[in-house]
Amino acid sequence: MSEPLGLLLVTMQPPSEMEEEFQDWYDDEHVPERAAIPGFLNARRYVCIEGWPRYVALYDLAHPDVLREPGYLAISGTNFSPWSKRILPRMQGLYRAEGVQISRPCAQIGASGACEWLALMKFRGVPADQGEALVSTVRQAYADKPAVAAARVFRTSYNGEDEFLATIELRRPLGLSQLRIDTLEPFASSLDLLNLYARYWRHGRLHGVLSD
Repeated sequence: MSEPLGLLLVTMQPPSEMEEEFQDWYDDEHVPERAAIPGFLNARRYVCIEGWPRYVALYDLAHPDVLREPGYLAISGTNFSPWSKRILPRMQGLYRAEGVQISRPCAQIGASGACEWLALMKFRGVPADQGEALVSTVRQAYADKPAVAAARVFRTSYNGEDEFLATIELRRPLGLSQLRIDTLEPFASSLDLLNLYARYWRHGRLHGVLSD
């Protein structure tokens, strides 16, 4: 079996007075920095149309340990750029999760076609040994639905706590109510976040993308 893909996912929202600088930073520095790191396979940015915070970025990684290799360590944490050190402390809703894809077959975002909309689900309090059962439940809920291009599940860690994330790639926008959360039982009660996103565009151009 091939090595599973890794994931880096970050949500954040700038204060209104920093919106333009925030986009400049993300588009002109933050994503290009990561594009140059071996093992970063792609990057996608989305803007929230139902839920909070406003922005999410997803990075598929060749393997989970990319985030512990020299290329990434050289530009993260205490090695953030001066611009990053200015921007990041002012963000609201900052959430950073890293993990491993546990759904099979492993695939990068967009592998099943254009992904212009995305539903993001976070599950807390699910025992680690229930990961495969969660994958099966998500697959049963969304596989073969006409609007769904792909459904991926990741085991992640945030502040030392294990969580699970599901990304539902959509061919057309759906309201959150149309996702039928009741079909996720017995895991629906563990759902801690449910947001709906559209692909991020700026000034009539698609930004924040390493590859399609």
